[in-house]
Amino acid sequence: MRRNSPWPLLALAIVLAGCTSGPGPVDGPAPGDDGPGEPAAVAPVRPVETKPARTPAAQALYVRARSERAAGRLESAASVLERALGIAPNDAGLWLELASLRLEQGYAERAEQFAAKANALAGSDRASLAQGWRLIAAAREARGDGRGAEAARRRAREFE
Repeated sequence: MRRNSPWPLLALAIVLAGCTSGPGPVDGPAPGDDGPGEPAAVAPVRPVETKPARTPAAQALYVRARSERAAGRLESAASVLERALGIAPNDAGLWLELASLRLEQGYAERAEQFAAKANALAGSDRASLAQGWRLIAAAREARGDGRGAEAARRRAREFE
């Protein structure tokens, strides 16, 4: 009977151990704090909204799509954006760009779907949410849904 070597498993364990994070924040007095005294006034802190960085490949495709769109090659631009979304499917900005492009091409229903997808991925990014709702309003308007368009415009104003 052949016995497997433990080395590959050991090597994997070492590699995975290198992927662990360091210690978290420590509760307690700050360095240089001499002990009890008058408490310092602390202003409430709002979390800073950060968008995940777009990968260089997805960014390059985004730039190329914008160039194709500016040159009037809308279908080519859409194809390039779809490739970028294959790399970064959770990038709300790419979905918004594709929604805007599809609306420009006259595909209002698809544009609304893509804008809704962007809104689902936008999290707390108010600018992206507002843009998504504006695109939804424009798509609904293009389809003749005035009431739905007005409802979407109201939602957009909530995030502006």
